Amino acid sequence: MIKIFFWIVVLYLAFVATLYVMQWQMIYFPSKTVEDLPTIKDVSVVKTRAQDGIDLNGWYVAPKDEKPVFVFFHGNASSHSQSFFRMFTLIDEGYGFLSVGYRGYGGNRGRPSEDGFYKDSRAFINLLKSTGLAEDQIILYGQSIGTGPAIQMATEYPDIKAVILESPYTSLPDVAAQKYFFVPVHQLMKDKFDNLSKISKVSAPILFIHGESDRLIPISHSEELLAATKSRKKLIRLPNISHNNIPSAKLADDIVEFISHNQ
Repeated sequence: MIKIFFWIVVLYLAFVATLYVMQWQMIYFPSKTVEDLPTIKDVSVVKTRAQDGIDLNGWYVAPKDEKPVFVFFHGNASSHSQSFFRMFTLIDEGYGFLSVGYRGYGGNRGRPSEDGFYKDSRAFINLLKSTGLAEDQIILYGQSIGTGPAIQMATEYPDIKAVILESPYTSLPDVAAQKYFFVPVHQLMKDKFDNLSKISKVSAPILFIHGESDRLIPISHSEELLAATKSRKKLIRLPNISHNNIPSAKLADDIVEFISHNQ
């Protein structure tokens, strides 16, 4: 029995060590493909540089009739083109669109990380501001892992117009703990994206969107974040919708209504 217990402990420690060493590969799934621009809606490539010298590419559509610009922080395995077509209905209505290009994604140099995501996000927001766009004409839209940088930027740019959070999480260790409940992931994970500790510092109105059948990030994460939010807020629950099939185009009216009612 002692030998069996010993080998169980050894195997467990080896498994935990593997998770620790491989955590970057288990968190980030960057697509390095440089995408062709669509031939519609006057999409252009914009370039900026993060404060640590990483050059970044993003996609941009200028707003019409002085409408706000959606700054889109896409999901883990997503891309500029997927972000663009998710936002197509709002772009078609004249809203501006800026897809944040993370390091390591879409041909950008560098390796993704929590701190890197924040540096990249600041670079694109500051790029918009350098054109004369006021903060209160910026709407932050975070999708899945992109809700982390969206919330962080909302704490750093307090005058933004609104925040849209699609399938947000309380923190990455909380998500990991659902699967690896027998591992001390809160102590092991370096990139935490601790949204729950930050959400109360956001002064802009926040719209939460979450599928009730989401098994990757259960809707309970949005419910916890909603309860901790001190600004104006709303949660859109989507019955029978999971993590990867949120009907973005059908939500355009709800998003516009939320923004217009919280000015």
